Amino acid sequence: MKNVIDLETLEAQLKQLDFERELLLKYIAFRKEQLNGQQHENAHSHTNVETTSYSVRGRVVDATIELIHKLRRQVTNSEILNHLEENNISLGNAKNKQTVLAAILSQELKKKNPRLKKVARGTFDIKR
Repeated sequence: MKNVIDLETLEAQLKQLDFERELLLKYIAFRKEQLNGQQHENAHSHTNVETTSYSVRGRVVDATIELIHKLRRQVTNSEILNHLEENNISLGNAKNKQTVLAAILSQELKKKNPRLKKVARGTFDIKR
């Protein structure tokens, strides 16, 4: 029996590649903006943002860090959810998106070297 990749699989892979390309383009624009404004040192400028994660959890954490850099302040769960929606980052078909987000961020905080820290209930910042 031959291993044949069906058309739906190829289209899904193409869609994922398009998404990753868009994400990389946004990251490049963000880095250019960051390098142009480097004279204006801010509290979060020393942290690198890597938006190359393939897992949902990685993309959510990357998007959260991107949002913190963009706003240059701590962010809340609702701001993160809005940012994820704007950037078409899916949390799946869950009925309660906030619970899924809380679980993802909780997993990040439990890692050996987390990139985020919890500063208050539902409020996050970049770990320094």
